[in-house]
Amino acid sequence: MASNNNRQLRIDVVDSVIEDVDSEIKILDHLSSSYDIYVAQGKTHLELKMYEEAIHNFDSATKIKPSEPDNWNSKGCALTGLGKYEQAIECYDKALEIDPNYAYTWYNRASCNIKMGNIDSVFLDLEKAIQIGKREYIELAKQDEDFESIRNDNHFKALVSYLLQF
Repeated sequence: MASNNNRQLRIDVVDSVIEDVDSEIKILDHLSSSYDIYVAQGKTHLELKMYEEAIHNFDSATKIKPSEPDNWNSKGCALTGLGKYEQAIECYDKALEIDPNYAYTWYNRASCNIKMGNIDSVFLDLEKAIQIGKREYIELAKQDEDFESIRNDNHFKALVSYLLQF
């Protein structure tokens, strides 16, 4: 009789563990689905220049996946759009801490730094973006209105012409 009780107890424990795992899987599925929705909404809000809403979406996404650099980069873009440059730089730095080879974040940080008047940082960030992303970022920087004020600067010209050699 005791053996049957022990067996039933083990079966009950296993059933309980299975129920817990099933519940966790459902939660993870929900979080994954929610994450995708937050990111999609955030990107849409960013495109529509609805920056506060985008920030809210990317905050939610980073709570689910804090090690996804694109969410930090995108939040930085929304903050830049609101003129909250210091906070944007913090987001760009977080993205680069996760992925130091994320050229788009280096480029966005350069755009933010120029708005803050941090010219030396602009050149360092642009150089890094161009080294990683190659010609794409040279062409972008040559046309981006954010860099209009430095386009005729000798340092900018030298940076672009030097990196075009590679």
